[in-house]
Amino acid sequence: MRRVLLEVRQQEQALASLKARRDSRRQALDDLLREQATVENWLGSHAADAGLVEQLSGIEAGIQRVHDLEQKRQQRNMALQQISQQLENGKARLAERLRRQEVAAAELAQLESRRQQLLEEKEKLLENRLLQQNQHLKDENKNQIFYYKELLDTISVGVLSYTLPEHEIVHMNAEAMRIYGVETVGEAQENLGRLIGAVSYLNQNVIEKLMDMRYHDGAVSYECVIPDRKGHLTPAIAKTEIFYTSDGKKT
Repeated sequence: MRRVLLEVRQQEQALASLKARRDSRRQALDDLLREQATVENWLGSHAADAGLVEQLSGIEAGIQRVHDLEQKRQQRNMALQQISQQLENGKARLAERLRRQEVAAAELAQLESRRQQLLEEKEKLLENRLLQQNQHLKDENKNQIFYYKELLDTISVGVLSYTLPEHEIVHMNAEAMRIYGVETVGEAQENLGRLIGAVSYLNQNVIEKLMDMRYHDGAVSYECVIPDRKGHLTPAIAKTEIFYTSDGKKT
């Protein structure tokens, strides 16, 4: 029973609340109607001020245009800011590319300098090696020449070698100096033309063959008589043969 009475009271309170809301809304509606009537009365009494209304409308339109222009200006500024930012970003990227290119160019210059340095070092090493080899060959050649001279000086066969056409003595061993009656190679060089010219040949055709060897290579064997400076005669079986020195001279 109490529960039913409680529910009835709650319903009565809800109904009273709804009535209060309805009365409040009705009062608000009445207030709006009164305000509307007041406005209509005001408009009716100021119908003569239609020009003022038009001016106000124009002012409002101008304000709207100014507002629109301000919005467009703001949009343009935003667009300019975006473009400026893009340009700044582009400048930054370009500066970075230039920096990287400069770094790459510097590294390339260093590599080129190092390559040139290595080439110079290689050329120096090759040059030194060639110089050492040439010096070694020269030393070996000198040793061989000295050995052959010593060997030729020990044999009982006279050996005389001179260049053509300069007639510069390359080698003359001890037996050859004995046969020609000279004591030194210098003495033989000073009198070489007379010493060679004094030789007599058993076969006269040999002279022509020996003269021809000035222009052609080969060898000629013959018998001759060689006088020394004191008039002593030495019969000899000789052989004249063309050779070339290491520097290309004909002997």
